[in-house]
Parts: sequence; C-alpha cells; structure tokens
Amino acid sequence: MDAAEKLITENLDVWASTIKTKTSAGRGSSKKRELYGIGKLRELILELAVRGLLVPQDPSDEPATKLLKKVAIERAELIKDGEIKKQKPLLPVEEKFQADQPNGWTLSKLGILLNRISNGFSGKQDKSGNGYPLTRIETISDSAVNLKKVGYTTNLPEEKLEYYRLLEGDILLSHINSDYHVAKTAVFDGKSELYHGVNLLLLRPSSQINAIYVDLCINQLRWAGHFLSIAQHAIGQSSINQKKVVETLIPLPPLAEQHRIVAKVDELMALCDQLEQEQESSLDTHDTLVATLLGALTTATADAGQFAQVWQRIQANFDTLFTTESSIDQLKQTILQLAVMGKLVPQDDEDEAASELLRKIVAEKAKLAKAGLIKKQKAPSSI
Repeated sequence: MDAAEKLITENLDVWASTIKTKTSAGRGSSKKRELYGIGKLRELILELAVRGLLVPQDPSDEPATKLLKKVAIERAELIKDGEIKKQKPLLPVEEKFQADQPNGWTLSKLGILLNRISNGFSGKQDKSGNGYPLTRIETISDSAVNLKKVGYTTNLPEEKLEYYRLLEGDILLSHINSDYHVAKTAVFDGKSELYHGVNLLLLRPSSQINAIYVDLCINQLRWAGHFLSIAQHAIGQSSINQKKVVETLIPLPPLAEQHRIVAKVDELMALCDQLEQEQESSLDTHDTLVATLLGALTTATADAGQFAQVWQRIQANFDTLFTTESSIDQLKQTILQLAVMGKLVPQDDEDEAASELLRKIVAEKAKLAKAGLIKKQKAPSSI
C-alpha cells in the first residue's frame, strides 16, 4: 500500500468524525447535516487520482501522447464517414503547462478528447410516460442517470432518433443549474433507451479514452471550483458556455493507467459509501438517544426525585451526548423549555405571587390611561 492510500485508509476515523450543519440543503436533498470529513475525503481521492498519485505508473504503458494521435485518427475517420461534424481545431496546450505531469502523462483540452459535444432536443416534453424518454436536469441524481426522473415526448423526429439517442459512455453535464449543482455529471451505462433532452450537455468521449476517467476529471475540477470560476452567474443559477467546457484542461495518463485509476477510485469511493452509511446510522442512533434523555428530563418535572435522577444520568454522560450541533441545539431548546416551566432556579415561598403582580400591572395601566398617557384598551378575556 503506497503513502497516498495509507493517508486515506489509515485515518478513516478522523475523516468520518467531521460533521457540519448544511446552510442550504439544495435541490433534492432533505439532509440537514453534512458528513463534511467524508466529503473532503472524496475530493482528496479525486485530486490524488488526477495528479498521478493514487496508482503507480508503469514505464511499459503506451504514453498519452500516442493515445492523442489515435484519438485524432478516430475523429478524422468519423468526419470522413459523415458520422460527426468537423469542429474548429483547438490550439495545443502550451508546453510550460506540461512540465509538472507524471511520466507518460500529458495535458489535453477536453474538446480534443471528445467526438461530440452538443445540446439536447428542445421540443415539448411532459411526465406522461408516453413517447420517447428524454433526459431532464433532474435525470442526473447522485452522479448517476436516474431513469425515474425523465421526461417524455412524442415530437422527436424519426430522422433525428439516432442523433439524440444516448450511447454507453456518454457523459451528461448540467451546464445550467444552481452554483451547487452546476457541472454535475453522470455517465450513461447504455442499458436502456434514453434520448438527450435540453439543459444537459452531451459529452461523447473518443472510444480510445476511458469515459469514466474523463468524468472523474470533470468532477475533480467541479469540486475544486473550476467550473464556478468560468460560469456566468445570474440570480438563482449559473451557466457554462460550451466553448469554455472544451477549453478545460484535462490531465491525461496512458490508457492502461486510466483503467487502473478508475478501478482504484471505485474501490475507495465504495469505502466512503460504507463509511457514510455507518456514520449516518451512528448519528441517527445518537440523536435518538439525546432526544429520549432530554424528553425524559422535561416529562419528569412533576417528580423532583425522578427529575434529579434523569439529570444525573445526563450529567454523567455530558461529554458523550453533546458532541454534535444537533445535540447541542436540542439541549438549548430543553433549557429554554425548563426555564419557562420554572425548573431552572428554586422557588421561594416568600416571593410575591404572580397573580398579585398581574393585579399591579392592571392597576398601573388603568392609572396611565386615566392620565391620558396611554390609550384605554379592551380588557382581554381571562385564561
């Protein structure tokens, strides 16, 4: 196991323990807390992957520069056969940016790796279930294509069916969305019939490239803030221009290493998923325990002995119970509730009764009204 993998796997308890409350849950999310540490761990995995630090390089792998030549040959053949349109050539990456790449790697503009980038069918669609299934913004769900959230149309022309039909390895990119979701992607697995709808960009990588590796790079750039930096911002949404997408720089390893990187990322992300599930379950159990004990405190107020017993139990486990924002918020609410129930400070039998205090308030208001200092108000009904 190399140093990068040790950094991840030998510190899982540290990654899992960092939690924060979401300022905004975002569309499609009902969770009020965020497993911040695990989220950062996912970002680290992607960053190590695209820097060539997640798996070892193999000197016998064909270098990425030769891979780019194969990509160019494939595109030229597709243009010749009329399967794709000839695109305006992109300028090569400046040599000064290539210096920091690992052995066998090269920097490439994303557009060079694609046989196609296009918008979807913009005709009328609905949720009736009739006609051809079309992608919508909501179709990208948790980095996967969610077939339960598609639209349907009967207006898709027969002669355009093959053009709009999605193929295995196609990447869908949300180029118009909120700041949180813009540049979100999903890779289509090709196991169902689905057509390309509006508001998602279609990126079709060359067959010479591992499409999942390209998607991995896009996600790393998204979390690093690249796409927000090139987006146009309006109230409530951001948009990314196609031209800026194709100019995006992608670190390209040899094809064999792309496969190794994808396999390792899958392995580590599965570990993150497992860690997330365990942490969520642990937090839910913790929240339930805190709520039960604090609930017992407020319901035990009629019996002083029972109240003291519950409080003693809470006090003995204070540093274990109140470790999250949620548990501390529950404690604050309980303290306020106990305060208005008269349970925070002792009562003194010599104190003037509140009923007498109310009588004095009524007398004072009457005196002020008689003196013309305040208006006479209609007497409220008694409780």
